[in-house]
Amino acid sequence: MKKHTVTIGIPAYNEEQNIGHLLDCLINQDKANFQLDKIIVSSDNSNDDTVKISKKYKHGKVKVIDNKVRLGQAGRQNQIISQTSSDILVLLNSDILIEGDDFIWKLIQPIVENGADLTSSNLKAMPPKSFVGKMLNITLDLRNSIYEKHKSGQNIYTCHGAARSFSRKFYKKFVFESSTAEDAFSYLFCISSGHKYQYVSSAVAYIRWPETLKDHYNQSLRFFQSKEILYKSFGINAISDEYRLPKSQILSAIIRFFLSHPIEAVAYTSIFLYSAISSLFVKPVNTWKVSGSSKKLI
Repeated sequence: MKKHTVTIGIPAYNEEQNIGHLLDCLINQDKANFQLDKIIVSSDNSNDDTVKISKKYKHGKVKVIDNKVRLGQAGRQNQIISQTSSDILVLLNSDILIEGDDFIWKLIQPIVENGADLTSSNLKAMPPKSFVGKMLNITLDLRNSIYEKHKSGQNIYTCHGAARSFSRKFYKKFVFESSTAEDAFSYLFCISSGHKYQYVSSAVAYIRWPETLKDHYNQSLRFFQSKEILYKSFGINAISDEYRLPKSQILSAIIRFFLSHPIEAVAYTSIFLYSAISSLFVKPVNTWKVSGSSKKLI
């Protein structure tokens, strides 16, 4: 049986601390079930050693694009799409690590075997180094406990931008419109156009949460601004329906948070409210300040 061809695309901006580790993991993936066409690293006008490190990989499958203008994640993902015609496109954030030498296969398996058009990985956090990191790790665990139950995991919240795969018939049909909420955009475009989404809990990608309040605040702003951007493309009613979660599950998670981690719960709630209010007065942008504390995973 002919193997499905796969292109892996990595948009990268100043990722010298992690890009080498990620490329090592990708090159060493078990490819028994698919054919790797290429790995594209699209540098978004990086001013560190991202390009230099990526070009050290003499593996014939690694292609590095050294862009001299910064467009943001959406722009570089569109560039990657224009550079491939593989059966499946895998898009990975450059500040992640992946679990196991079968990560790519797990991520694309629903496309190969079940007719899915978009998949997203499970998301876990590296051990924290600060109070802020610990607080965010706790909230991730609580949120995941809700998201994985809601609609059996097939929902907008599980479509993480960290690691996704796209069927060719799907990725050739759309263009990322904005870097803000680009993960939610891909999910919404998928289901609204009659394609199939599948969350893959067994494919685990690791991130490091921001370790400083400043980095977390900048990240939170993008989340709160995302709905306003999505309204323009999909309408308020559709967005509201997709983001609606069972109140009983939310209340249960909040109670568990405050009972088990009261200090972190109060701190997170304060930051949450401040970020939500601030987002009303800050204009969304396609290129944002890098969260430096989340970039070094190892």
